[in-house]
Amino acid sequence: MTNIRLALVEYRDHPPQDATFITRVHNFTDKVHEMKEWLEKCSAVGGGDEPEAVADALHDILKLSWRSEATKICVLISDAPPHGLKQCSDSFPDGCPLGFDPLKIAREMAEKSITLYVVGVEPPIGKFSLRALTQY
Repeated sequence: MTNIRLALVEYRDHPPQDATFITRVHNFTDKVHEMKEWLEKCSAVGGGDEPEAVADALHDILKLSWRSEATKICVLISDAPPHGLKQCSDSFPDGCPLGFDPLKIAREMAEKSITLYVVGVEPPIGKFSLRALTQY
């Protein structure tokens, strides 16, 4: 029998670009209906610049209660690149205000056997952003 656990990390942006939240973590559950409820409440709104708090979300994903023996998969769905890639208008051109580096985190995920799939859902997300994250 398959034992699947699901988690969700929602993310938006750092203030003053978004005042609601930077990330919202829903830790692992084996209840599919819980994940469905979380997803039904998700909405992609806000943000004053194009990049979003992708690095913060990846950082929180890394901190989830992953089981060591599990097959670990992360699907990052994004309509914007992380801060600091200097490819568009960015209120934080030097990167995440908290110092998280999305490429370093992607490498750390690979070291912990977490397979990262990146799905870009809008034209604004650059090919470079997707390609850079999927290299790890």
